[in-house]
Amino acid sequence: SLVALYVAGLCGVAYGLRQIIEAQDKAGAPVDRIVISGGAGQLDLVRQLLADGTGKPVLASEAAEPVLLGSAILGAVAAGTFAGMGQAMAAMSRPAAEYAPDATARPVHDARFAAFQKLQAALKNARNA
Repeated sequence: SLVALYVAGLCGVAYGLRQIIEAQDKAGAPVDRIVISGGAGQLDLVRQLLADGTGKPVLASEAAEPVLLGSAILGAVAAGTFAGMGQAMAAMSRPAAEYAPDATARPVHDARFAAFQKLQAALKNARNA
């Protein structure tokens, strides 16, 4: 069904993001949480699937226009209102909701992630043949 294909596509996005997070962690740049805004990221289903598929909490931005907020943050730092980006971000932005990974879904997502990685490896092998 179209719903199953949509969910499978979202899981693929989550597993790709999980690979990026794992690579960053190995490089010494750990990710504690994911912040999402705009587009399909406004949907509860998308937020929860990303949390479940990555194993990381997903925070939804309170800002209705997060891109404009980012510009305002940059402007505030440039104007000297804040000493740095971290200070400006803490003062000017807030999460609206947090989506925690569902521990009961972890085994399913771990198995699907393993299959995702095997499919990637098979595609790479096929391209190199």
